[in-house]
Parts: sequence; C-alpha cells; structure tokens
Amino acid sequence: MGHIIMGIGGFVLLAYAATQDNPFAKNSSEVISVDPETQSFTVSDNKRYFEYQLSAEKSVIHGIATMTQSQRGIKDAGALITLHYFDEKSAKKFSQKYAGSGQCPAPFFNRHAKQKLLMASNPEIAEKLRAWKNGAYKDVSGWQDFKLTGRCLTKTIKAEVKGKPVRLPRNFYSRCLTFHVEAIEYSPRNVSS
Repeated sequence: MGHIIMGIGGFVLLAYAATQDNPFAKNSSEVISVDPETQSFTVSDNKRYFEYQLSAEKSVIHGIATMTQSQRGIKDAGALITLHYFDEKSAKKFSQKYAGSGQCPAPFFNRHAKQKLLMASNPEIAEKLRAWKNGAYKDVSGWQDFKLTGRCLTKTIKAEVKGKPVRLPRNFYSRCLTFHVEAIEYSPRNVSS
C-alpha cells in the first residue's frame, strides 16, 4: 500500500527532502487552508498534499506542559510540535514522588503523561507553536501552564507524497491526538503553591 510517513513514540518516521523549516515562510510553496463549510483542513506543498476532516465542535485543552518537541511541519503531515503534558492531579503526584529525588521518572511519565501533535491554523499560531520551547521534562520548575483552543482531526480525506497515497499512523486521530490549534496561551507555572 502506501508508506507510513509520520510517527510518535515507536512509529517509523521517514524523511523527505526539505526546502523550508518554516512551513508558513513567504517564499515557501506551502499552502494551508481551512474550509469552514466542510470543516476540512488542507496543508500542501509541491510534493505533499494532506487534507483532514476537523471536528465540528471546538475543544479547549489545558494542562501542565512538561516538554515540547519540534516536528517538521509539512514533512510530518503538517504537525509543528509534539506536546507532552500532565493534568493537575498527575503533576501533583509527580511533584510529591519525584521532584528532587533523583529517581528515574520514566515509568511515571509512561503511565501518566499525555501527548498531542499540534498543527497551526494560521501563520501567527505557527510562530507561537515554533517558539514554544520547553525541555523541562523532569524539572518541575520549568513546567508551563497552557491552554489550547481548536479542533481535533477526525480523519484523513487525502494524503499523498509525490502523487502517491501514504498512510498515517493508526493512532493519529485516537483521543484527539492530533489537534488543529486556533488559539494558544502558555506561561511559566507557579510552583510555590
């Protein structure tokens, strides 16, 4: 069939030739559009074409960002970053058990951390996502409170690279893993409370 072109966790990540780091650069061949009538989101360039169905309802996601990882935009099916985060309960539990302890927190993160692949709805959001640098991971003092507003991706309408169909990972839409961001807020966390 086609190739799986993007991965998270244990999935394979295939690289394709890059021409731009910023998918919204003015001289880029990338095109992005949202059709409000059909709720479809398209991101494409001269080699790649991805069209997705967005959920009809907007969602708000908030939590505590523990880490962000850069993605490659159009080369990663439109994803700009991967967000790793906790809810309030998990953050409190982590702080009580691991903060300053020197213990390896990997098992805790594997059980309790959540992830989202984030796509941008416009150039301003893309800039904010790309600027969101957080490598704190187990350093509680570097965690950030965040709030995202947008829509979940619900299915692929069309995915092609160089005119040939490609497959995305099966979990690309599970539990709103991939999120189309329309508004974003993040700030340092108040760790004194």
